Amino acid sequence: MDGQAQAGTPGLSHVAAKGAVLAMTRHLAMEGAPHGIRANSIAPGLIVTNTTRRVLVDPAHAEQLRLNHMLPRLGQPEDIAWAALYLASDEASWVDQSPSMRRKAERSRSNRRCLTMPAK
Repeated sequence: MDGQAQAGTPGLSHVAAKGAVLAMTRHLAMEGAPHGIRANSIAPGLIVTNTTRRVLVDPAHAEQLRLNHMLPRLGQPEDIAWAALYLASDEASWVDQSPSMRRKAERSRSNRRCLTMPAK
């Protein structure tokens, strides 16, 4: 390993900042939940912007970035805008980053697995 997440990118500071935002969001969600205040964050992968286009001009580097994504395309600013719009809407009133919500979701997934397991 050469110590970089991706060649040509400041990987360590990027992942540290994303981790800090996620931790802060979880904490804010926990503090706000008793008051009916939700907190969410959006942590996208690579989004095509004026800044990232400079990296994408190299076809080999652009292809390597695309191979690291599960979807066959890179993100667009509109993708993030739609996610933010949803999270700010009443339709997302049950979505937050609080640990209690994650535990509820984990229990729900666990119950579904139990219900769908074939009988012996």
